[in-house]
Amino acid sequence: MLWHPHTMRFATLVTVALLLTPLWGQPQRHVVIVDLDGVRRDLLDTPYLAGRMPQLERLFGSSAAGQGFSRALYFEQATTVAPSVTMSGQASLYTGAYPGAHGVPGDTWFDRDQGVGVDYFTSAGVTCVFDFPLFGASGCGGGLANRNLNSSTLYEWASLAGVSSVVVYNPYWKGATHAILPSVLDALALLQSGTQDFEYFDRDMAARAIAELREHGRPDLLTLYFVGADLAGHAAGTRATMDYLSRVVDPLLGTFFDALDQIDPDWQSNTLFVFSSDHGRTDTSATPELRLAMNWR
Repeated sequence: MLWHPHTMRFATLVTVALLLTPLWGQPQRHVVIVDLDGVRRDLLDTPYLAGRMPQLERLFGSSAAGQGFSRALYFEQATTVAPSVTMSGQASLYTGAYPGAHGVPGDTWFDRDQGVGVDYFTSAGVTCVFDFPLFGASGCGGGLANRNLNSSTLYEWASLAGVSSVVVYNPYWKGATHAILPSVLDALALLQSGTQDFEYFDRDMAARAIAELREHGRPDLLTLYFVGADLAGHAAGTRATMDYLSRVVDPLLGTFFDALDQIDPDWQSNTLFVFSSDHGRTDTSATPELRLAMNWR
């Protein structure tokens, strides 16, 4: 298992390399990317090392006596990109490029070539990201964020090498063999403030990923996108992020592992898990300047 706390070019390159080359003398047949949106390194470390994420211990090793990561390769010096927001960070994670190269400079930006503003998190924007035109929106075919990319994705590279890939609920899936996208209602749930909406999205994502594996078997590369920890942090701060990881994400990982036990009993020996995040989070007091910046459109 690889745990990587933030976005970087290395995560993308190492994933492709591990798919195509042997790992420690053994053929590497499957890679699962667990993408935890908005999770700073210590926000995962704290509940894991406190024994509050028993399912994660199945991969990382026991957290007894505050020790952990005995079965994981851990990168401590990774950093996110600037701006450290979801859409630019996720684009960097799956292209290995910085925002100035891949073409998505933030969650909200002005497209000079088209002369229009882009906002991925309005009702029309978030549904367009997932290939659903709403309120007459245009340019949604293939996903709005995918269309904005100027760089090749991990999935396009994998396809050229004959590596199959499935992406579940992530806003970037360009070049994947198969993309499992949320419904319009699922996508709109991302704009809501209730914790149940966050949980609904992640629970539905995990359920559909398991259903895909049961019906079609395991792809070489699978991406699972957990967005709820970030949204919980937006709503109630970093403590809420840690609580969400232990209360929601960890049990969902356990359900996924249990399904793998049935689908492929040898999964622990033939699968590399790559845990990563697109950006971190720091609690701060709202200032008039911050409110002005956050309310700007």
